[in-house]
Amino acid sequence: MSDSGKLHIGRYAFLLDIANVIVLLILFFVAVYYYGQLPEEVPIRFDAKGTPIAHRSKATLFVFPLLALVISVILFLIRRQPGMMNYPVEVTDENEAALYRESSTLVSGIMLVTNVLILYSCWNIVQIALGHSTGLSPSFLWIPILLIALLAYNAFRRMKKLG
Repeated sequence: MSDSGKLHIGRYAFLLDIANVIVLLILFFVAVYYYGQLPEEVPIRFDAKGTPIAHRSKATLFVFPLLALVISVILFLIRRQPGMMNYPVEVTDENEAALYRESSTLVSGIMLVTNVLILYSCWNIVQIALGHSTGLSPSFLWIPILLIALLAYNAFRRMKKLG
């Protein structure tokens, strides 16, 4: 943190935040735009093969953008308190700003990956409900898991260098 007590996020965290806002806007747009075109019930639960096994009211579609917004706000608030996070090295006066910047980027990346997954899920539910698809791809969960692992690995590797 700077002497003024304000957290200065890095360029990458800022770009990730812009991408996150775009994803949130797209998510709200998808829910509003397709709501009138959907049947009264949409698939909401899927088995391990991606086949729909439960349906709910199409109003459930609005849970996705609201959930993404709540998660984003929570992660944003967490990111604003970098001193409360755990670091792989001791935080000193010399590395404090860099560690906080790295942790900010990590949290922004996790926020974006989470919201892209929510958007992907919402989009697929719309496509299935409209008859354009028969189910989710069983491998769709591996993509965010791998992205979060890559983000975490990169962040911790860079933080270790700072220690």
